[in-house]
Amino acid sequence: MNEIWNDWLAVFTTPGPALARLHARRFWAATLLLLLLATAMMSYLTYPIQKVDQAEIIRQSKLAENFTLEQLEDMDRFLPIQRFFSMFWAALAVSLALLIGTFFVYLFFKLGNCEGLYADYFILFVNASLIDLVAGGILRSFLITIKGSTEIVTSLAILTPSLPKSSLTYLVFSQFDVFNLWFLYALALGIAIALKTDLKKSLLIVSFYFAFKSSLAVIFSYLSLRLIGL
Repeated sequence: MNEIWNDWLAVFTTPGPALARLHARRFWAATLLLLLLATAMMSYLTYPIQKVDQAEIIRQSKLAENFTLEQLEDMDRFLPIQRFFSMFWAALAVSLALLIGTFFVYLFFKLGNCEGLYADYFILFVNASLIDLVAGGILRSFLITIKGSTEIVTSLAILTPSLPKSSLTYLVFSQFDVFNLWFLYALALGIAIALKTDLKKSLLIVSFYFAFKSSLAVIFSYLSLRLIGL
């Protein structure tokens, strides 16, 4: 068990060798469980604040026209069962994100004529996600709790505080999140060592994946915000 703890910690300091060792052991189930539990707990802690911020967004959008004044006023209230359900949905969302994210990483590396099965990439993806989902998630949750708002920035968007959150420039800058970039760098190193891929090639392919993922996120976010009138 000490070896596993050491490798989990090493993912943050020497990610390439650590991920390669975890891959060699085919170790992923316990990491996945940790990711889901951490996500669920962080969702539970921040749910009241998220509820208030989401209600405020709806009140400021075109969607407000579909609700009565009383409904809008009560929108940030919730039942305890809703808070518990938020844990389930957050864990489910992370599960889907891991499966889908791994698929596209696997697809990009296959297009790059690299070795490895989907399962190999899933093991590396899950373990590398400790950086973004656990370390990044804990910091974001702590800042949200302290600030009392979900408007927490750990990306380059911090350089554009005067821009509206719905602006295209802000959305693009928000994709360059410190923890997500750290995760992707670790993943590239892990794939290079575990699957015997050239490091430069691995970094390049992961960069293409990042560009693809970020483009989809920006387009979807921009259109969604415009659709609700923000």
